Amino acid sequence: MKKLILVTVLSFFATSAYSYRLNSVAESGARWAEYPVSMTLNPYNSGISAAETQRAIDNAIASWNEGIEVEVFQIGSIDRSLSSSEGMNPDAVNAMVFSTNFTADTGFDVDTTVAVGGQYGDGNRMSSGFVIFNAQKVGWGTDAEKCAAKYSYCDDIETIALHELGHVLGLGHSEQKNAVMSASRTYKVTRDLMQDDIDGGKYLVIYSGAAGGSAGYNSEDSSGGSSGGGCGTITGNNSGNGSSSGTGASLAMMLLPLLALGVLRNRVALLTNR
Repeated sequence: MKKLILVTVLSFFATSAYSYRLNSVAESGARWAEYPVSMTLNPYNSGISAAETQRAIDNAIASWNEGIEVEVFQIGSIDRSLSSSEGMNPDAVNAMVFSTNFTADTGFDVDTTVAVGGQYGDGNRMSSGFVIFNAQKVGWGTDAEKCAAKYSYCDDIETIALHELGHVLGLGHSEQKNAVMSASRTYKVTRDLMQDDIDGGKYLVIYSGAAGGSAGYNSEDSSGGSSGGGCGTITGNNSGNGSSSGTGASLAMMLLPLLALGVLRNRVALLTNR
């Protein structure tokens, strides 16, 4: 069983020419060994049809693939039995799951957290990634103008998947306020990568990663185990009334890292906050 070392620092990539950051796992030198990173998707608890959910996630994946000009992600399989608990296990599959038991599965507050995403790594390579959507309190959709009346807060699957997949890739939060990987959102729905997002992805995948012909890993693993890095996206003011707009009274915010990492049943329960 791997030891889990809890790391929450997001560091700048060294040059001022770029605004993107790497997350703690990527900053340690870890990269995905090969691409595409194959995600196992369970779309069945999103609150909308599985087909519509998959289309939104396919769109987010296509944005990263087209932007970086390398197939960095794919949906490898659909697994209705995949749980978010299993998805956050560092020894399990790369998972995208809609959790109906969100706090127990992730350690985040179900009333304020929209989604968490990130990956595990050991200082040499990234081992498994995850995106866990809060399907307990958040209404999910693909139309920004519609939201089920029972939800006080709703969000856009493609927007959140686009950001969280950036964390799975190894990106932290950009200093560019309009970037998908920014720590805050200028707009509720953002479905297009900015140049800073693409630059960060290309650095990880092409210039220092497997697609560039060099793995870019540290020669020694000083961590002695598996660490987790990622992001938890939180809502803004949740005073919306579940009307057709489904946006609540303010846009969702993605905060800077919280020191809230903890181990639940031998897995990392937190990541860093978006």
